[in-house]
Amino acid sequence: MKTICRFISLGCLFAGSASAQLGAGHVGLAPGPTPGTVIVGFCDNNGNVIKEYAIARYSDSFSAMPLPQEQQVPLDCTYNDNMQNAISRMLQVPSSLKSARDSQRLKPKALALANPLPPILNLPFPPIGPLSSPPPAPTCDPTSSFFVVNHYENTVTRLKACPLSFSAAIPVASNPLQVAITPDASTAVVSSYDSAVNFIDTNTNTSSTMNVSYSLHPCGVAITPDGKRAYVTNLYDVGASVLVIDIASRSLVTTIPVGYFYPQNVSITPDGSQAWVTYYQNNVVTVIDTLTNTVAKNLAVPMAQGIAFDPAGTTAYLASSSTSGQLYLIDTSNFNTIKQIPLGSQPVDVAVSPDGALVLVNNFGGGTSVIDRLSNQVIGTVPTAAGTRGISFVP
Repeated sequence: MKTICRFISLGCLFAGSASAQLGAGHVGLAPGPTPGTVIVGFCDNNGNVIKEYAIARYSDSFSAMPLPQEQQVPLDCTYNDNMQNAISRMLQVPSSLKSARDSQRLKPKALALANPLPPILNLPFPPIGPLSSPPPAPTCDPTSSFFVVNHYENTVTRLKACPLSFSAAIPVASNPLQVAITPDASTAVVSSYDSAVNFIDTNTNTSSTMNVSYSLHPCGVAITPDGKRAYVTNLYDVGASVLVIDIASRSLVTTIPVGYFYPQNVSITPDGSQAWVTYYQNNVVTVIDTLTNTVAKNLAVPMAQGIAFDPAGTTAYLASSSTSGQLYLIDTSNFNTIKQIPLGSQPVDVAVSPDGALVLVNNFGGGTSVIDRLSNQVIGTVPTAAGTRGISFVP
């Protein structure tokens, strides 16, 4: 029992002390050999494990005991999260350790034991403290919602995200394609291929329309971080360009010629300095300097369509419809491909959630793919009809 008391005083973790913080390089974690258990090790500043403990869950309390040398597990001592919350999470929801997200977050690098430990829950030592920091319960924000463009119905559907339910069907100009939301969430800008750009008031779910020249065919939409301008691609071969629109005045500021036919989608980096443009059935991505509104660079990407960025702007997500559907992850600092993720039929649109946790991809052949951004794995597919186009989160 003396060892256990020393364990408590070292971290002040199980007595509920608010000052229980261990610095980086002092703690190693690994899943325990049975559900409801975890292995914790204290490490020195050089990353060497000093002592390991097995912690077991007992209803709403837990127990801990030191591990003998022969049963200790190699640990990653670089863990620097709040240890108490991590232990509570691992004990409360041990099955979550099987997911790629928690595996990466907790960084367990323990090797499988040749002779696993006996079931710790059956060991005859009593609980020594309350489980003081249970993981927070999932919350449901009833105000969250998103817009989906219905190309064949000339409407935009607004859906409540939590719980998922219908909110409104908003008429817009014919053949709508894309939607983007201003940073203050007051306006949704929707492109219509038949020479129009629509502006939806998100407070009233009503729309107004700005008509443009019959020779222009609006498609992709992106809004600058300050919410003042929208960049809209002109999906055509003659006069292929990107339109720059002032949102407040509902007016066309300028057009930017591009060197390839059918510019289709556009996305702006989080700092607002660049607009990335993809093309219909082309292997090029054009980067526009938004300060000068001129083309800065062209990149080779196979059949890229929708594009989005992570909140930090370090990774670009490009939907590629070449051969089998793929999501390309591009490093924005050097334009190298990080990974390719297989998706459904004809992926077209990409959106990253405001918190950076999820990436959504519309598949034109049907279905919306949901990707966990931390693990870069598809975690589900929302059933949608063929022809689904346009997706955006409401901040």
